[in-house]
Amino acid sequence: MKFIRRFDFSRQSLWMSLLVAVLLISTPLYAAEASGVFGEITVVDAAERVIEIDGVQYKLVLQAEIKNASDKTSKAISMTDLKAGQYVQFEVSSGNMIQRLLVFENGPPM
Repeated sequence: MKFIRRFDFSRQSLWMSLLVAVLLISTPLYAAEASGVFGEITVVDAAERVIEIDGVQYKLVLQAEIKNASDKTSKAISMTDLKAGQYVQFEVSSGNMIQRLLVFENGPPM
């Protein structure tokens, strides 16, 4: 009987170890993906919810999170506050759709 209990414990430990290994491997991969892309806004079309960053056009989804990263509180700003020349960090989904946009008023973050 003791052998069977020990075997079950080892089997649970094996699965737990595999789960922990998968989480440790996948966390840096997710963090790298979620960090986003940096660039400078070159054109803003608020009516169409389209912005051009480094010459590439992107559309902001209606629920896009737009925040001023230069402000310590990272307050939300609107699409109309965006201007050419602002440096941004953004996350893009399929079809060049921006989900999240962080605006840096004073150039790229150091």
